[in-house]
Amino acid sequence: MAERNCRGLEPNRKTNELTDGYRSGGRGEALLYRPLLSRGLFLVGFASWLVWRVFSTSVLTFPDGSLAHTAIHYGSLAVLLLAAVFGRKKPVHAIVALVLFALGAVVYLRSGDAILVDLAVILYACSLFPLRWVMRIAAIVVALSVAVVVAMSQVGLARDYLWPRGDGTVRHGLGFLYCTYVSHYYLNLVLVYLYLREDKLRWIEYAPIVIINLIIYFLTDSRNSFLLVLLAVVLSIGIRFEPIKRLVRGRAVRSAVCCVFALCAVLSIVATVAYDGNSSAWRNMNSLLSNRLEQTQTSFHRYGISPFGREIAFVGNGITVTEEGIVEDKAAGLSGDQNYVDCSYMNVLIRLGALALLAAIAMLTAGCLQAVAEDCLVLQIGLVVTALHSLVDPQLLELPYDFFLIVCFVALCELIEKRIAQRFERANSCEALVKHVVDAEIDELQEP
Repeated sequence: MAERNCRGLEPNRKTNELTDGYRSGGRGEALLYRPLLSRGLFLVGFASWLVWRVFSTSVLTFPDGSLAHTAIHYGSLAVLLLAAVFGRKKPVHAIVALVLFALGAVVYLRSGDAILVDLAVILYACSLFPLRWVMRIAAIVVALSVAVVVAMSQVGLARDYLWPRGDGTVRHGLGFLYCTYVSHYYLNLVLVYLYLREDKLRWIEYAPIVIINLIIYFLTDSRNSFLLVLLAVVLSIGIRFEPIKRLVRGRAVRSAVCCVFALCAVLSIVATVAYDGNSSAWRNMNSLLSNRLEQTQTSFHRYGISPFGREIAFVGNGITVTEEGIVEDKAAGLSGDQNYVDCSYMNVLIRLGALALLAAIAMLTAGCLQAVAEDCLVLQIGLVVTALHSLVDPQLLELPYDFFLIVCFVALCELIEKRIAQRFERANSCEALVKHVVDAEIDELQEP
C-alpha cells in the first residue's frame, strides 16, 4: 500500500482557510472581517472552556454551582456559539451537532449531566477550523494549564493532596482532586503529540516522553495511564519498521481497528453481566482491576439501563472543593453511591443512557473508519489506546482527556456528506439515463 500521511481529515489545504467561503454572493472584501472575528472568538471561547475544565479538576477550582464557576462555563460556550455564527457554514456539521445537542438536552433533564450539550457546541465550533490547528491549540492550552497547577502545588500555592496506599505507597495529587488526573491528561497529550508529529517525530523525542511518564508514575502510582503511554510509544516506534507496518495494514488488524470501540463496549457489558464473585478466576480479575468489576456490576443491577440515563450521585475516593474548603468525598458525609463505575462504556450506559452510548460509539467508529481509509497509523494508535483506556477509566467523553473526539466528529460529518453526495450522484445518473432513453425513443418516433 502506498505511503500516505494523515491529512485526509483536514480541510483542503489548497484553499485559504481564513477567507474561503466569504467572497461569494457579491459581498466581496466587506465580509473578510468575519473569518478573523470567528477565529478570534473561537480562540477565546475554546481556551476559556479548556482552562475552566482543567482547573475544575484541581484544588484551585471554584465550588461547583458557584456564580464564578457557572459564569465561566456558560460564558465560554456562548462565545463559541458566536464564533460559529460568524464562521463558515457547514450544514451537515450543524445538523449532526443539533442532533447531539437535542440528545444532550434530554439526557441533561434526566441525569443532570450537560456533557453532551457541551460537546455539541464545542465540536461544531471546532469543525469550522483546520483540524490540526484546533488540536494544537487544545494540546497547548491543556498542557500549560496542567503544568501551572502542578507547579503551584510544588511551590506551596496549591495543596498537593496525598493518598496513602495500604502497602505504604503515597500517591500525590499534584494539585488535582484525585491522584490519577495528571496521568490521564498526560496520556491524552502524548497520543495527540504522536498524531500531530506523525512521520516527523525524531528518535530523541521519545526520551522526554518516557522520562516524564516515569516521573508521573513514581509520584502518582497511576498504572493504567503509565502502561498505555508506554504501549503508545512502542507502537509508534514499531510502525517505523516495514514488517510491523505490513502486519498493521493487514485485513484482520484494520477490521479490528474499525470496530475497536464497539468491541470494547460489548466486552464491558459482557464482563459486567457475567462477573461471578464466587469464581476464583473472576475474583482474581476483579482484584487486578481494583474492584472495578464488582462495583460496576452492583451499579448495573441497582440502576439498570434506560434510553436517556438517570441522575446518580457517585462518591469516589477523591476530594471536593466546597465553600468551607477541601474535603474528602467519602469523609464529607455525602449521600451517594460508592460503587463508582470506572469503565467509560458502562458509565455512559448507566448514567447517560443507551442512546448516548450508541451515539458515542457511532462517532468514534467513524473516526476509526476514516483513520483506516486514510492509512493514518498514528491516528489508529491513538484511537485504539483511547478505546483500551476507556475500559478502566471514565474519561471517554471528557474532551480535555480525549481530543480525538474532535477528529471523530469531523470524520462522522464527512462520512455523512460523502453518503449524501453519492446518493445525489446516483440520482443524477438515473435521471441522465432516463433522459437518454426518452430522447432515443423520441428520435426513433420522429424518423420517417
